[in-house]
Amino acid sequence: MNIMHIGNVNSMANGVGQVIKNLSKSQRLLGHEVLTLTARHKQEELPSFVEVHTKRDFKILLDRFKPDIFVFHSLYIWEYIKFYPILQKRKIPFLLQLHGALSEENYRKSHYKKVIANSLFYRKFIKAARSIIYLNQGELSKTIVKNINPNTAIIPNGCDEPTLPPQIRSNGNGRLEFLYVGRIEIYHKGLDVLVDAIKKLNLNGYANKVHFTFFGIGKEEDLSKFREMLSPLKAIAEFKGSAYGETKEKAYQSSDYFILTSRYEGMPMAILEALSHGRPCFVTPATNVGDIISEYDCGFVSTLDAEVLAHDIIKEVQQFELKKDRLFKNSINAAKSFHWKQIAKKTIDLYKSVISKEDHLC
Repeated sequence: MNIMHIGNVNSMANGVGQVIKNLSKSQRLLGHEVLTLTARHKQEELPSFVEVHTKRDFKILLDRFKPDIFVFHSLYIWEYIKFYPILQKRKIPFLLQLHGALSEENYRKSHYKKVIANSLFYRKFIKAARSIIYLNQGELSKTIVKNINPNTAIIPNGCDEPTLPPQIRSNGNGRLEFLYVGRIEIYHKGLDVLVDAIKKLNLNGYANKVHFTFFGIGKEEDLSKFREMLSPLKAIAEFKGSAYGETKEKAYQSSDYFILTSRYEGMPMAILEALSHGRPCFVTPATNVGDIISEYDCGFVSTLDAEVLAHDIIKEVQQFELKKDRLFKNSINAAKSFHWKQIAKKTIDLYKSVISKEDHLC
């Protein structure tokens, strides 16, 4: 099968870019031909992505590669509106994977612009997709897209098996170490509320019992603001900048718990990475992974409220030693079904089903 993916990828710090890269790699290992495109100007070397912006260049790529199926990743990318009618004309079926792009919460951002854009351009595009791919039931239940296109499939993000062997951290200093790895987007990731919770912990004398380490990238204004927010909390929290590769893996190994308090998500890959390292996850419901955490008993689902977060973190501080072995094993088990090879198999089954229906219609 010949598969084409396109996203809005300018660097490998882009989460969707990571998904496309890892998914396409796993699809190739299953014996398929895969070409990955980006509709965004590259800011760094991205050898696995072909940059495309014009109809002419897009048609040339289609002629050379002859895809059986095409997958658009994310939404509100102008090139998509130029490209999808070409696929329709050539009777090449296409799918749309939103990555949380049209959740009810996300839709409130730049709401009027999105309403106008949908009305003029994107509604037709969404409706024309053979299926909309959601990352989980939570994303599906919160999206406005099901009213436009009812054809749905649920396929989650995946994770690689860690390079470093998972192991339980030796807690020599007696403090429970919480880790955050992700974009520094203060509102989206609920970092404002989390920092308020950390302030409460600090005021109540928990600096010697719990510690928070943050890694991430973001806009300079967000990074500067976040550093300022943490400045009075040096005894209990620190921001260490970006983390990639072995640095990121060592960050997981140096933690006891991964924490994510987002206001909305599709399916955060950092959660899957943390679980693959045997790290239980402390999350809020809007992360869309609460069902996984509860099903596998591999963490804690709290509420995006500073008072509640602080209370629940204290609870975990008090109970962690009694259950850390169980949480470690359960976290690894939870991650197994999300390894990229398993996810790639699910996508191929979906693509075959769509192509079969397309052949039947023809």
